[in-house]
Order: sequence, then structure tokens, then C-alpha cells
Amino acid sequence: MSETMLQISGLVAGYGKNVVVREAALEVGHSKIVGLVGHNGAGKTTLVKSLNGIVPRRAGDVRLDGAPLPASPVRAARAGIILVPQGRGLFPGLSVEDNIRIGAVAVGRKIDEEFRSRIVELFPQLADLFSRRAGHLSGGQQQMVAIARGLAAGPKVLVVDELSLGLAPVVIDAVWNALTRLRERTEISVLVIDQNLARMTARCDELYRLEDGRTHLMSARERQDAAGLIL
Repeated sequence: MSETMLQISGLVAGYGKNVVVREAALEVGHSKIVGLVGHNGAGKTTLVKSLNGIVPRRAGDVRLDGAPLPASPVRAARAGIILVPQGRGLFPGLSVEDNIRIGAVAVGRKIDEEFRSRIVELFPQLADLFSRRAGHLSGGQQQMVAIARGLAAGPKVLVVDELSLGLAPVVIDAVWNALTRLRERTEISVLVIDQNLARMTARCDELYRLEDGRTHLMSARERQDAAGLIL
């Protein structure tokens, strides 16, 4: 087993002739929460979508638990990297339970009562909502469902893109608390993309900044100086 669950080096990715990510490097350790911050348009979403091949990789190496990660959404998901996309990507007409089940079915898994209990433990707010349509939920509840759907796929690394987008502070804290409990009680690693440096600094084991298409591991001093800022 590799000491690093997700390792990215020399990653180049973009759209058409437009190169967005240039020689990016990033590591996520076992059972760690790692953050990626940057201004709007810096390329954070491009970077995470290139991990599973939604955005083509042009160069670089991506390894999951020491093995090369396939640049194919289905194969990457089956290998263990699961993306909770910006905007959540739920099916509004389906129930909460069916949305969660889709995450499991996509990788050939099933959810059972034990898994439902774990989800309720992480997100008590969902306890009475499994039969409700996802489109009738609040933004915070939808984010919780989207994360639960990701967990249903049995990830080694859960990637959450724009965790706090459009959410109230109390809901953001609830989601962060759940991710912290997840790190403490499982072997799942988490890569979080967000713009709130204060929460990212407080919650992440390591914090990277993406600027001009390149990643930079922020020092303790840099994190301290940046705390309280929203990019």
C-alpha cells in the first residue's frame, strides 16, 4: 500500500487549444483532508475533472494508491476516485434514496441498511428525507445527498468540488463536521475544492493553492496569513 492515496505530478489539462492546468502537482495522504483553493477561473474544476478523464489529460501522472489512475470516468470510479461535482448533479425527480443508490449502482455496488445508518450518522438532517424528491430539498440537504451518493460508490478518495457554494454558514459547518468524522472513522481520503480560506485553513491537513495553472503547497505561515479571506 502506498503512503500517498492520491498523487498527481506534472499534470497538464485544458479544453481544445486552451491549456488551463500546467505542471500541477498534489498529494493526498491516507485518511487525510486536503484542500485546493484559488480564484474563480484558476482551473480548480478543470484539475479535478482531469483526474477521471472528463477533461482530457495532456501530460502528467496520476496515481491512486500507487497504481496509475485510468483516464476514464467509469474506470476511475471503479478504481476508487469519486467526484461530487460543483452543482451536485442530483436527479431532482428521484428520491433521496434513489439518488444515493445511483452512486452505488454506477460501480456495481449495493447499499444496505448498515450504509443508510452510516449516512444518517454523518448527516442526521437526512434521517426522514430518504423518500423525498431531491428537487424538494434545500441546497444544504442536496449537498449532503450528493456526498452520500459519492460515499455509496465506496471511494478511496472523495473529491468535493465547491463544497460551500450557495450554502449558509451553519450548513457549511455541518458538512465540514461530517467530512471530519469521515476522516476519523474510515480510511477514506478527501480532496476539497473551495474558496473559503478560513474554513479550509482550519479543517484541512494540507492546503494547496492553484494559480496560473500551477499548484503550490501552502506553508503554515501562508495559511495563517490567508485565514479569514474569501477568494
